[in-house]
Amino acid sequence: MADNSPKRRLMDSRFAVASFRYNRWSADLDETQTLEDALEPSFWSSAVDKIMGHDKLNPKGIGDIIEVRKRDTALFAELMVLEVGPGFIKVDLIRKYEPPAVPVIEDAPFTTKWNVGRRAHEVIRKGDHQVMASGFQSKDGAAAWIAKHMTAIAA
Repeated sequence: MADNSPKRRLMDSRFAVASFRYNRWSADLDETQTLEDALEPSFWSSAVDKIMGHDKLNPKGIGDIIEVRKRDTALFAELMVLEVGPGFIKVDLIRKYEPPAVPVIEDAPFTTKWNVGRRAHEVIRKGDHQVMASGFQSKDGAAAWIAKHMTAIAA
């Protein structure tokens, strides 16, 4: 015989649409910031007031999710807010995605660079810093151009 006492089943007041109880935030890292930076509590000091003051049902933001993206590498990660206090937000990594890297040719006379103004990767000739190709949405696309170009000039 099943025990139907309230302690054994979920109470109606504990079940709701997630967006009513928790928030999803989005953070775009710049080219100098890393996921490791985002895992440091002090990294989020400028976001404390937003998270704490945004929701009357969850005034501390505990359990909120922060989506982290890095456009120059296509990194995506989800972080859970564990604790919020003056000048810090403690988070933990839930999941992370990074596209597989294209092998870099070490002795190539070219390198890749993220162009902030154009929001794209460029291929730069190391000798004179001339832009050889531009408009790549990912670093891998620029690295693939280098590999293909190196194969073509070797032939």
